Amino acid sequence: MVFLIFAVLGFIVLRLSFRGRFRTFLLLAVVFGFPAINGARRWIRFGGFSVQPSELTKVVLPIFLAWFLTRNEDQVGDLKATVLPCVAVLALLGGLVFIEPDLGTTIVLCAIFSAVYFAGGARILHIATVAGAMAVVGLGALVFAPWRVQRIMALAKQ
Repeated sequence: MVFLIFAVLGFIVLRLSFRGRFRTFLLLAVVFGFPAINGARRWIRFGGFSVQPSELTKVVLPIFLAWFLTRNEDQVGDLKATVLPCVAVLALLGGLVFIEPDLGTTIVLCAIFSAVYFAGGARILHIATVAGAMAVVGLGALVFAPWRVQRIMALAKQ
């Protein structure tokens, strides 16, 4: 019975996020109004339930990209028509997730973006450029947050 309740609530939240273009951005921003847990603001809590919008973003991003690239399939390689709008959406979604802070989910979003954009017919040069920018941001995230390096080293020792 508990599973059914969570499934229904999850479906409602998913449905609400797809009804408006900017609801996912809004949900990601709302987390900053809730108290941090262990230094992270990732959850929206109401009653006895909590929602993590970054998990929803993992579903919304590929659906949006697939829709957008299909709608503009004759211009997939065009920088202004498809590359920049898609990268802007990734930057907004990924940026909000990154400052929660959640580097792991940000990396997953970047991987989703790369896979869907490649499948959509993007030029390798565009994908390589975006991947290079992602790598620079990722390295910067490690350099400017030493605790992330400590977590990676602790994991490597196991």
